Amino acid sequence: MTKKLPQYQSKSPCCHRFQTQDPCEVAYLIEVPLEDLLNPRNTREKIRTLMCKLVKVPYFEIGDEQVWGATAMILSEFLEVIRTGKSSLSL
Repeated sequence: MTKKLPQYQSKSPCCHRFQTQDPCEVAYLIEVPLEDLLNPRNTREKIRTLMCKLVKVPYFEIGDEQVWGATAMILSEFLEVIRTGKSSLSL
């Protein structure tokens, strides 16, 4: 069974104050311009051990912040749709 993660993105000309739905799940929010996410210089990879195997793990480095894991995977898929108009996911 696959658990679906809620995904939110927005664009607005004015400032908003965002709140997390579950403070136990999200420590804090990072607001990033789309241009920064699309910039390939902000995408990195590290070799990590997962389930006793070495794997390349992509992440985003935006300023002093590093975005890993499911959030990085969701952002990568979102950026692919922005760049190509298509998703590589088969739903």
